[in-house]
Amino acid sequence: MWWLLAFIACFAVIMALVIKVDGLAKEHKRLLVQARLRDNESFQVQQLAVQLAQQYQELLLQQLNAARRLTRIPEAELRFIELICQAIPGINKELSRRQMPLVQAFRRYLQTQPDVDVAALEAFINQHGRLIPFWLKNNFEAYLQLAATAVQMVRDNSHKDFRAPVTAANAQSARVPEEML
Repeated sequence: MWWLLAFIACFAVIMALVIKVDGLAKEHKRLLVQARLRDNESFQVQQLAVQLAQQYQELLLQQLNAARRLTRIPEAELRFIELICQAIPGINKELSRRQMPLVQAFRRYLQTQPDVDVAALEAFINQHGRLIPFWLKNNFEAYLQLAATAVQMVRDNSHKDFRAPVTAANAQSARVPEEML
């Protein structure tokens, strides 16, 4: 009799475990499906981020090239600014693949550029006070602001923007005589 009760108890425990394992298997499948969906969403977001970074890079390079002919900034510095803009998609890819600081991602990108002096580039950034705060923040958003500020710096130093100041003598000679009106 005791053997029969022990057998029934063991059978009940085994059935409870089978039911529990079956529930866990269903939960596992559900979580796998959710993980796949999130991976797909994450991949789509990464692709969108790469596309936006490329479009932003193109926009900044267009602005840089438009202002390049009229600027007083030396050509070596213009090459650094162009490199900063060109690095946007590469840095974005590096940061989306791995968790790393921006400076490390930027240096990894610069390893693909054989003719770039990293120390000279950092000296260029440290030379211009407008760029330093963005460089020190060490995140991708600040890097985008750094690139935009560098391009704006080129536009601000354009010859086209420098006009003779208006003085009283200039204003007097610029007036149209009343008899011509």
